[in-house]
Amino acid sequence: MDVVSPAPARSPEMPTAQPPAAPKAFEATRTNDGTGTVFKGAALTVGQAVARRQQGFDVVACGPNAMANYRLAATVESHVGPAREEKAHLRSAGPRALRHFYQAGRYPPGHTFYEQPPTRTAV
Repeated sequence: MDVVSPAPARSPEMPTAQPPAAPKAFEATRTNDGTGTVFKGAALTVGQAVARRQQGFDVVACGPNAMANYRLAATVESHVGPAREEKAHLRSAGPRALRHFYQAGRYPPGHTFYEQPPTRTAV
């Protein structure tokens, strides 16, 4: 018969792995100054983000995990209607432009941007 010993207790010096923070949706404002900067506004629930997009305003998904940000942005935009994804418009918008989704039929206007660290929104 094998004896199984209990796992050693964690010492206070050994940090526990924390799951990455979930992305959050925020109001977004684009600049037209050639930098491509997207400013992050008030935090939104997913429902509020969808409603904001339905009204033609911009939204941005922010967080440390690029794939989680992508999924949140896709979820928000697809709840508005058929969505398309676009690469960041680095030449026309500027070097700080973010990847984004928009409506396939171009209505309502606006975008759901998402951060891809290290490219981030401005506060």
